[in-house]
Amino acid sequence: MSDNCPLTPNLDQADSDGDLLGDTCDDDDDNDGIGDVEDNCPLTPNIDQSDFDLDGEGDACDGDGVPIDLDLCPASPLDQLIDINGCTGAQLIAQLCEQANFVPHGQYVSCVAHAANDAANQGLISKKEKARFVKSAAQSK
Repeated sequence: MSDNCPLTPNLDQADSDGDLLGDTCDDDDDNDGIGDVEDNCPLTPNIDQSDFDLDGEGDACDGDGVPIDLDLCPASPLDQLIDINGCTGAQLIAQLCEQANFVPHGQYVSCVAHAANDAANQGLISKKEKARFVKSAAQSK
């Protein structure tokens, strides 16, 4: 393996844009034509620099690390754990188990139980939160 940044220390040899130039010595890590210093999304191409919510973070990388075009939950709070789709545990459960989609109430409760179990297994919610989601689903009508 050759050094992708021979004049600058770059131990991890990170190359976010695959241009064979290490991130440490690359002024445009996403190759979108906007230098990292000015880029509101330095690791995700965001040529138009759009920032709908005016938070300084480009829409293409809304802060959680999941590109906006792949993010199923772009409004997820930045202080909570998310899955690979950008969703918190609560958002994941809500997406998978919309109550209106289940005629028998038991199917809805079962869906919430399975989704909450998956969220807990991913570390997105605690076992206590899992129990609270299931109890809330069971009590709803």
